Amino acid sequence: MLVSLTVEVQGLTKSYGNVKALQDLSFKIQKGTFEVVLGPSGCGKTTLLRCIAGVEIPDKGEISINDQVVFSSSKLINIPPEKRQVGMVYQSYALWPHMTVFENVAFPLRVRHKSETEIKDEVKRILELLNIREIENRYPSSLSGGQQQRVALARALVYHPPLLLLDEPLSGLDEPLRIDIARDLRNLHKQLGTDVIYVTHNREEAFWLSDHILLLLKGRLVAEGSGESLIKKPPNAYVASFLCDMILFKGKLLSSKDDMSVVATDIGNLICMNRKEDRYEQDVFVGINEKQIEIATYEHSENVFEAEILDVGAVQNDGSYMCPVKLGSKTVYITTGQSSLQPGTKIKVRLPPERCVLVPEQ
Repeated sequence: MLVSLTVEVQGLTKSYGNVKALQDLSFKIQKGTFEVVLGPSGCGKTTLLRCIAGVEIPDKGEISINDQVVFSSSKLINIPPEKRQVGMVYQSYALWPHMTVFENVAFPLRVRHKSETEIKDEVKRILELLNIREIENRYPSSLSGGQQQRVALARALVYHPPLLLLDEPLSGLDEPLRIDIARDLRNLHKQLGTDVIYVTHNREEAFWLSDHILLLLKGRLVAEGSGESLIKKPPNAYVASFLCDMILFKGKLLSSKDDMSVVATDIGNLICMNRKEDRYEQDVFVGINEKQIEIATYEHSENVFEAEILDVGAVQNDGSYMCPVKLGSKTVYITTGQSSLQPGTKIKVRLPPERCVLVPEQ
């Protein structure tokens, strides 16, 4: 069955001098998807977005939007940005300070030579949809960060682009406002039928918003999938560490039967739960989120190891203590209700088998 695509990228490469921003990048985005491009600063996220929009010219590769080739180094195709039917919201919002909110939002319609009646109707519609109709006569300098963000979104959406590109749009906002606008973005995606590619370095935003995640590192695609699938089965150590906040113990797979595996590591043999159909090479990592490491009790017998308290724990807002301990060659932070633990004290910690995940070495 043929899958309808919004964007297809093949072999995309872009360098700035000796710096390779994108390296032979290839992926496909299905129609109807809220796609999040995730990765640390400098991994190529913004460069990718600018290449799709047409404001950066790749060194080589091919980009198709809605089945139309908009860039191809081999076919000598480079459709200009204004003809790609792509809306883009920059991190800085890029509002024109000498124009009112109404005129900022109306601008894309004016350059497309729409009638005054159509401009008035479309601007009114999008301002009401984003709950900013009451500020239409104000200038950007008098707006809050959240209001400026909504105006930038309105300007990008007012001419009904089939694809919306968002470059770190929530990075300058405080937590409650970020959550509020993230909710608006999801609703707009559903109401308007506009496909979205959203760039962020924030993992929480990626999980809130995405149908599908592209994870970049140093200009390369290192993993893709739904947030749930990447967390439940990290395909490599980078995903486990960056996306899942896992502590990784390198080891050798000793046995694997049914839904349980045993791995020899520097802290001892670790029991992990896995799916029966999963197959791994001998060299693996065992990953676990350090928040899931617990103080062992006399009832526990599996995955119990000795650790040493390194420092007095820091009190948390729930009254518990976050305490650094040395476990094998690693320092991990465990949560405890005890305030009297002293540096040098030996304790027993447990890594629950059901929380331990096998991660391929490569």
